[in-house]
Amino acid sequence: MAVRSSGRRRASAIRGSIPLPRDAVRTGGVVRMSDCSVRDSSVERLLGLGRRQMSPSSLPEIAAHMVELNHSRLSDLGVSAALGWAERSVTIRFTSSGVVGAVPLRSPLTGQDDLGLLVEPRFTWSGIGPAMAMSGWRVIPAILRHAPLPYSARDVPPWLLASTVLGRVSAMLQALDRRFDMRSDVLNTPHGQVRWAAYAGRHLARGRPDRIPCRFPYLDDDQGLLAAIHYVLRRQLVSLGGSASDSAVINELHGLCQSLLSRVAHIPPRCPTPMQLDQWLRSPLKTQVITDGVEAMDWTIHERGLAGQSDLRGLPWSMPMEVFWESWVEMLLCRLASRAGGTVQVARRHETTVPVSWDPPYTGSLRSLAPDLIWRRRSHTVIVDAKYKRHWSDLTRSRWSDMTETVREHHRADIHQVLAYAHIGESEDVTVALAYPCRRSEWMSLATRASVGHTALLSLPHRRVRLILAGLPLEPDLVESAVEQMHGLLSIGS
Repeated sequence: MAVRSSGRRRASAIRGSIPLPRDAVRTGGVVRMSDCSVRDSSVERLLGLGRRQMSPSSLPEIAAHMVELNHSRLSDLGVSAALGWAERSVTIRFTSSGVVGAVPLRSPLTGQDDLGLLVEPRFTWSGIGPAMAMSGWRVIPAILRHAPLPYSARDVPPWLLASTVLGRVSAMLQALDRRFDMRSDVLNTPHGQVRWAAYAGRHLARGRPDRIPCRFPYLDDDQGLLAAIHYVLRRQLVSLGGSASDSAVINELHGLCQSLLSRVAHIPPRCPTPMQLDQWLRSPLKTQVITDGVEAMDWTIHERGLAGQSDLRGLPWSMPMEVFWESWVEMLLCRLASRAGGTVQVARRHETTVPVSWDPPYTGSLRSLAPDLIWRRRSHTVIVDAKYKRHWSDLTRSRWSDMTETVREHHRADIHQVLAYAHIGESEDVTVALAYPCRRSEWMSLATRASVGHTALLSLPHRRVRLILAGLPLEPDLVESAVEQMHGLLSIGS
């Protein structure tokens, strides 16, 4: 609250000291960039200012205030911002990481969420969408608790938020608590409270002493919540088109929605009232899964999370592409292991963690090593670390000496990290690999030349270690080709 108040006072001070036309502070722009990239944005252009509308001496202060106002929102997308100067104009240099998403940005002139930041994946959504489906929707966008996005910041695939809604509803169905309700039924034996008047006058009088009307507590699902889930799923199904589509992603979501509908088909659909939604959110027995699911239902009811277009503003969101890339490489390695044998251990299930013991225990920094994937097969151990970075493209397009010192330093850190993992392997032969994403064109060119990876040998006492740098495609139709190339590159012969 203190930051917001400070921002409004400072914005008012700026407008008070410099006379601005009304249009100068009414609307702003959207910063669009890809992940793992750098974007320089002119402050004048971003805020919709002309050169004659603002004193040049005040622009650096305005730019600095904008960075300060939006620090936490930029951090939600892993974006850093720094002031710069280009072509006689004050700029803000935005540097993105491996997180994609969209957030509103607060204008330093109005104090309102007039601006936006949209970080898109450097790989096309047409390839990432089917890959998300093939990975079992393990990674889906997270909804951020910010103001709605400006309209121009909502240029994302319409199915993206639908995947989040269906994912939350699916998790809610899995975790839905059952509760005791009172039920009335006619039974063959007494159970609970026997309704004696009805028994004597209706059943016993008709010669049916075995028909005993009873009222008893029954453990059942929350009928009202299931009815609301049924309603929301039908809305989602309509928004997805209701039938098969040419889009593989839409078809996958359509199938998921149909599967969820089959679990609530016995409950008539009913749109929940605002009071019901509030009760579910305020329930003392609620869990985070239930809270997330009820929020997703609210988005659907108000048309903010539908797969189709809506006139309402979109929801701020983020998705860590590093985690998605790890799940993709895991899927490729598991497919390879299913053919060649062996077992795959995964960091997300805490199967690869190796503690680091310090003496004395309270000293030291790093407490454990945890590579993304370990493939154990007989006398050979393969350790893979997935890196969602541009390093593979840099290595294939440029010489080492032509790269910036920052890129080289980051690449050295990756190599040192994966070489430290080599000591985890218990076998004499250990292969450690860094897996980077590459574009379709790069993969096709390298695959035809059987050059999808670079290999180095390290001679260590009592152990043979191979270091591999590999590029892998993020394309579902190239999965088989990638698995074959991985098998040849890792060359497991035992």
